[in-house]
Amino acid sequence: MNHTVFQIDPADSRFTDTFARFFTDCGEYELFSDCDTPYFAVFSDIDRTHCTGLLTFLISENESFTEAEVAAFVLPDYRRQGIFTALCGTAYHKIKAQYPDCMLTGIFPDFLKKCALYGGTAYTEYLMMLTAENASMAAPALCTANRDILPDSAACSNIHSTITSSPAKDFNSCNDNFLYETCFSDDEQDFLLYRGEEDEPCAVCSLDYENGFTNLYGVYVDEDCRGQGIGTLLLAHLIPAYFKNHNLPLILNVRSTNTAAMQLYRHCGFEITSSVEFSYFTALPQ
Repeated sequence: MNHTVFQIDPADSRFTDTFARFFTDCGEYELFSDCDTPYFAVFSDIDRTHCTGLLTFLISENESFTEAEVAAFVLPDYRRQGIFTALCGTAYHKIKAQYPDCMLTGIFPDFLKKCALYGGTAYTEYLMMLTAENASMAAPALCTANRDILPDSAACSNIHSTITSSPAKDFNSCNDNFLYETCFSDDEQDFLLYRGEEDEPCAVCSLDYENGFTNLYGVYVDEDCRGQGIGTLLLAHLIPAYFKNHNLPLILNVRSTNTAAMQLYRHCGFEITSSVEFSYFTALPQ
């Protein structure tokens, strides 16, 4: 069988029925892609109506590197015929052509670690969880760690709310020199830490509320403020404010390569509940 890889626009109505059949056949497969990035698909016949495999990827960029997180799936009846290799090989060269320094990563099952595409372990991604009980146990250590940090007043509020300085309340006896207010908007997502009367926040993070948990993500500290314990300070305010009104655990994802974040979350009481190993893709001849 010849495996021709097509780069397609998933919004193209010509392929709607094809994808509908594909996802019906493959079951629980989560599709993701950068909003500007087409999918790659393999079709088994000349009229392009029978999709046997699909690859999507998400491009992320930061100060130090660009990464393409790849997810590829081949229908069970068509596996071990070279379709996965054809998909990944085509995607590798096309992504590299646009992002030469980009590293391609993905989850490799054990049986795929012997294939030519496998380039070794890139990092481990951990799922960490914080319960109300663990947060209460970690609170004294957080307060001690944050004494004398940010001698100016500070304010915490939601980005969609009006920031108002008010007399500091007692969050587990944390530093009384801070002025803050937790003002969550209707979607209750963003939490910001302001330094004194500065207009821009020095640290931010977001909350995404789900049925059985709340996802903590986007923890970011301004480059000029790093190494001063401000990330710890942000979470020292956020965590008790969250558990004051919610019982669901906080969860987050963090990479093994982000040692500072790992240390911060452990300090706040988060525990590892599971992990997934991501591996590098290597180049194949075109």
